[in-house]
Amino acid sequence: MAPLPDDCWNAWTPELLANRLSDLAVTWYVAGGWALDLWLGQKTRDHEDLEFVVRPAEAPLVAAHLDDLTFFAARQGTLTQARLDQPIPEDVWQMWGADLRNLLRQHPDHNWIAAL
Repeated sequence: MAPLPDDCWNAWTPELLANRLSDLAVTWYVAGGWALDLWLGQKTRDHEDLEFVVRPAEAPLVAAHLDDLTFFAARQGTLTQARLDQPIPEDVWQMWGADLRNLLRQHPDHNWIAAL
């Protein structure tokens, strides 16, 4: 499959994430490039994504709260749809959330195949 066009990605801001998680009692924090910008007190560049961290035990709760997203586990160079009804495997260090409904509306000519 060819890479998706750049306009497929519409990264959230830390403010949007804070709003989305405001009524959820979990510990989370922003990581990566946005964390540096927050520490500096200014946006230094455009961001292609928003990285945030939650405790592994709370990841299914956060994912269920963000139920408009589809979550994928990133491990060993592959993405597989995350099984959120069971504990996160220890070798999964990163999960990706995507609004596939929005993606398919914007780019209906891209076919997605996922290992479920």
